[in-house]
Amino acid sequence: MEVVFIASEVAPIAKVGGLADVVGALPIALSKIGVATRVILPKYGVIDLSSIPHTTPFPNLTVPWNGGRELVHVHEAQLPHSSVPLFLIEHDALLSQDGIYPPSDIVSETTRFAFFNRAVMALLETARWPIDIIHCHDWQSSWIPILLTTSKIKSGGKTPKTLLTIHNLAMQGIASDDEIWRFLMIDPQVALQQNDGKANFLRQGILTADAINTVSPTYAQEILTSEYGAGLETVLAKREKHLAGIVNGIDYERFNPETDPQIRENYSINTIERKEKNKSVLQKLCKLPLDPSLPLIGLVSRLTDQKGIDLTTKLGKRLFKHGLQLIVLGTGYPEIEQSLRELAKQFPHAMHVSITFDAELAQKIYAGADMFLMPSRFEPCGLGQLIAMRYGTVPIVRATGGLKDTVEPIGQNGSTGDGFVFDAPTPEALLNAVRDAVALFQNKKVWHTICQRIMKKNFSWEESSRKYAALYSSMLSRT
Repeated sequence: MEVVFIASEVAPIAKVGGLADVVGALPIALSKIGVATRVILPKYGVIDLSSIPHTTPFPNLTVPWNGGRELVHVHEAQLPHSSVPLFLIEHDALLSQDGIYPPSDIVSETTRFAFFNRAVMALLETARWPIDIIHCHDWQSSWIPILLTTSKIKSGGKTPKTLLTIHNLAMQGIASDDEIWRFLMIDPQVALQQNDGKANFLRQGILTADAINTVSPTYAQEILTSEYGAGLETVLAKREKHLAGIVNGIDYERFNPETDPQIRENYSINTIERKEKNKSVLQKLCKLPLDPSLPLIGLVSRLTDQKGIDLTTKLGKRLFKHGLQLIVLGTGYPEIEQSLRELAKQFPHAMHVSITFDAELAQKIYAGADMFLMPSRFEPCGLGQLIAMRYGTVPIVRATGGLKDTVEPIGQNGSTGDGFVFDAPTPEALLNAVRDAVALFQNKKVWHTICQRIMKKNFSWEESSRKYAALYSSMLSRT
């Protein structure tokens, strides 16, 4: 099977969010189970080609654009630590200035990625690779399915199938109809317009891709509702039969408590007691009392409304009266950052806040905390809870999206389940879950058993890649 990935981000070469982690890992995992993969990415200004071994197999590729033609240079490299081909499309004005998402005075995001879609089609038509599936990611590649309907791209006499993965439904890519039709040089009658003078990139992809998936089964169902559908629930309902959900994986080599160089004491399922040393190091680093009997809760997150951080700050002293410690790491909305700072000032011996991005501290929290908090209002997949369980840190999560799919509620005596799960997005529901966690934490024997149980769970990319391969196969079996 031959699959081409089209995306705006690929870790570690060009990364802003979780999309990059998926596109940087999934093609490699698929290649290990026999699926041939390629990845296509814009060559942004922040990508230094001099530091990447590469060739330029297509030095002057012609791209139809805005009534004329533009020349692009296509470079070939490999995803780091793999043999997966990575193709970087370079165009000085439209793709290769500044970062991934540039200031509007350089080029608008919709213009940049409309051109990227056109350039991808030109590359596929010229390269004539065998292709079974074109795997598109988010709005930035959502024009590919409709452009494919007017192209001459064939593989084995058949048009490749298209899969659109939605990582962030809220980001849709909206631009003027007239501008997009003119730039892309396609007949507006071919496209499915909004009838409001706007072209919605993601909507086009949802309506024209052969299949759609999100990054968890529960989120795939949630986005069919007005609460989570971001205005596209009606469109998604039309494609419900072609909508699936597959949970993301994590890199089990990078996130490995047995070998992690960023934590003080490495440990395994069989040496879970060594985790305690990481807790004391973390408490000392964050200037909290070195008390192993106090449950330590970690929270590593973007500080936004989506993440439900306000549910924690609204609890105030009601949270800390249960005798616990809380460490928060992240950046985000200024008002949320300020509310966290104020709460930490009220409880300096129980709470530490780091308003920054610090990958090393994040690892120390995953390894040193007893519990990991994710009170999200919605969460397409979530990676924090997966990493936490890899490190034997028990999650406290709201039952939404990928959190619901990956964290089984702990039973009353702790003999079953993975974490503490609450339903309502309210401070009271969160407090009840924390109270239950703190109570069970007092039974060290049971708690260690839970830690060992969650460390046995498999959220590797190997597991996720097999599900994607099955989805690809099901797409190809459809007439």
